[in-house]
Amino acid sequence: MRIITLIMFTIFCQTIYGQGIVQSVKIYSKSLVNSGGEDPNRKLTIYLPPNYNKETTHYPVIYYLPGISMTNDWLMGKIKPLLDNAILSNDIQPVMFVIPDHYSLYQGSYFSNSSLIGDWITFTKKEVVEYIDANYRTLKKKESRALTGWSSGGFGALKIGMQSSDVFSNVYSLSPGLLILSDEFAPDSPSYKELEEIKDYEKLQKEWVGIPNVLVAAGRAFAPNPNNPPYFADLPVKFENGKKKINDFALSNWNQQLPFNMIDDYINQLRSLNSLKLEWGRNDDFKNVVSSCRAFSKKLENLGIDHIAEEYNGTHFNRILEVDGRIAKEMLPFLNDQLEFE
Repeated sequence: MRIITLIMFTIFCQTIYGQGIVQSVKIYSKSLVNSGGEDPNRKLTIYLPPNYNKETTHYPVIYYLPGISMTNDWLMGKIKPLLDNAILSNDIQPVMFVIPDHYSLYQGSYFSNSSLIGDWITFTKKEVVEYIDANYRTLKKKESRALTGWSSGGFGALKIGMQSSDVFSNVYSLSPGLLILSDEFAPDSPSYKELEEIKDYEKLQKEWVGIPNVLVAAGRAFAPNPNNPPYFADLPVKFENGKKKINDFALSNWNQQLPFNMIDDYINQLRSLNSLKLEWGRNDDFKNVVSSCRAFSKKLENLGIDHIAEEYNGTHFNRILEVDGRIAKEMLPFLNDQLEFE
């Protein structure tokens, strides 16, 4: 009976994990010690390619940043079968894949250095990479590292990537939003009124409402204010006696933190990347994604920064995580061609 149980357990594990191995560890981040209630102990979810434990090969690493409201376990559950299939079918060479935990009290870090919630940039480009290099058989050079993500994770890949060309030589951004303050995030958008009308302040911690979640998470990252409860953040728009008013100070702080406006400060780093690609669906559910990506790519083009920009027939949520979606058929093969292998 014990042997049968063991066999059944082995089959069950193979069904879940297929060819690769998934490990989860927690690391303590000095960069994320904060006053905003975020846990500095962060989870890393790590995909090891088939035969990792049977070989001595050193591997390139793809670092994947989760979008707002997306947990490590949910993402790896979706992405692992894509990695297994891509490696098994020889679409890509065996590679490591790491998801660092960016889930915050308000469901996302927004990949910034914040006096309230911690330095998520240093956490990602230094502490995470150093831990992985110290504990796994990686190729310890920028040419063998890629930074990628979908949705706000794509925002993070661009924002951190342009500041970290000495760590990551390849950047791939899927459907990034909030690169500029347009459409749903423009000061004249009704999104700010929608947030103002939410009186259950813990609602945005527990539920996905939509743009209000993004506004709070981004505000705590871009313009923290310990004297402005309940979210302890300043927004580009505020309400006084029910009347809408532009908060010029906050608007300036937000704009300084947006990747589009950071390009001029990181031209040389952007030019030094081995590869840079961003892509988005022309029918994205969030208009800001389309306008953000078009504007970002156009500015790169005007500055002579080599990159690939692709607008395809899709929305924000379809054609991403399916077996024939963008991650499996576009991102992984592209990075396979760009990364340096042993």
